[in-house]
This record gives sequence, structure tokens and C-alpha cells, in this order.
Amino acid sequence: MKYTVKTIHAGDYGPVTEAVMFDGGIPEKMYTLPSLIFALTDENGEVIICDLSFGDPEVSTKIMAATPYPVDVVREKPLDELVRGYGIEPNDVKTVLLSHHHWDHAGGGWAFPNAKVYIQKSDWEYAMTHPNYGPEFEQELKDLESRLVLIDGYDNTSFPGIEMVPVGAHTVGSQVFFVDTPDGEVCMAFDVIMCRRNVEEHIPIGLAFNPEEAKKALDMILARNCIKVYCGHEIVE
Repeated sequence: MKYTVKTIHAGDYGPVTEAVMFDGGIPEKMYTLPSLIFALTDENGEVIICDLSFGDPEVSTKIMAATPYPVDVVREKPLDELVRGYGIEPNDVKTVLLSHHHWDHAGGGWAFPNAKVYIQKSDWEYAMTHPNYGPEFEQELKDLESRLVLIDGYDNTSFPGIEMVPVGAHTVGSQVFFVDTPDGEVCMAFDVIMCRRNVEEHIPIGLAFNPEEAKKALDMILARNCIKVYCGHEIVE
């Protein structure tokens, strides 16, 4: 099975320190980051959504204001309406694949009410047993439970043409996807590679649950020689 990839710009947030994006980044250098959803459309027209962005932007801003990482979170229109603007009917989506459990990647599940949600078992269990920014973000995760499918390690059979590879690095159970497209293999790296500079200058991410895994994951992805690497927080055309 081969897929076409569409990037959905689902909002923005910032300021975010460069030290999050790059190992050795300058703490005083700040960025506003896009929050991205990726839509994979197979040869039969079925759409698989990869990551969910964040929930309500006003709520997200309020919650983050009480953490060491305050950011302003913005989205121009409700998530379901925004997705329709990209030619996708959210109610028709049957599958969501999550790279990891963080608030800005797993908060918009309400917009895809009929989809099963796949995540690595280790990442979900960590999210359920450790504080995750506050009860509101934890509730966004718990709202997914009735639709949840836990992946236990490497998987290249659930969805032909999609290879799900757990690498840790950013969170305990972060995963990346290698996807067959008509033009060749691409990597959906999410926050294991946050922007093109990570690839171009071979710099691991700064915000890493396990820095050694972050280095190994970057090396592994680059060694695959994919025709394109889709980053977690920079739009790659």
C-alpha cells in the first residue's frame, strides 16, 4: 500500500526556547512553533491521521501558564472545521496514529470521534502513571481510552506500507513511522526530529527523555535515506 501525505497546520504556540529543539541550543533564543497533523491517504481513499495537535487553545494556554513552560496557544478555527478545510471529513476517519502522548500531539481526539487511536503501550502507561502538565491534559488522554489500541513494540503489519518503530528518545515510548509513497519512502519523525536543522546539521533534539536514544534515533533515520523527513514542528514541503 502506498500513501500520499498531507500536512495540516493545526495551530501555533510559543515562545519555545531553542534548547528544546536542539541539543546545545541557546536557551534565550525563542521560536513560535507550528502544531502539525499529518494525513496519510491510501490508494483506496482511506485517511489515516497521524497525531492530533492540541485541544482547546485557550484552555491549553491557561494550563501551560501554570507550568515552567508558559506559551500562548492559538488556532484560527475549531479543529474539526480546520481539518475540513483540508478536504478531510473528520467523522469519516477510522484511524489515528499517535507518535507520543504530549499535550500538543494528543489533545484533539474529540475532532475524530469515530477513529481508533493507536499508541505505543509503554508511552500510554507512562502517561497514565506520571503527572502530565495537569488534570485537564490528562483528561484529554483519558477521553481516548475507549478507542485505544496499544502497540507493543515494532509493528509493520497493522497497516501495510506503514512501519511503526518505537525509538524512545523524546518520551519513553515515542515512535516514528516509515511510510511508502508513490515517490519512495518517507519518515514521519514527529518530535524525534523537530525541524530540518536537526537533519541538515545532524543535531539531536534538546528535549529528550533519553538523550542517548535521541542520538541513536537521529542516526537510524538518516541511515534510511528517506526521500523526505517530516519534522514535528516545521512544515516540510
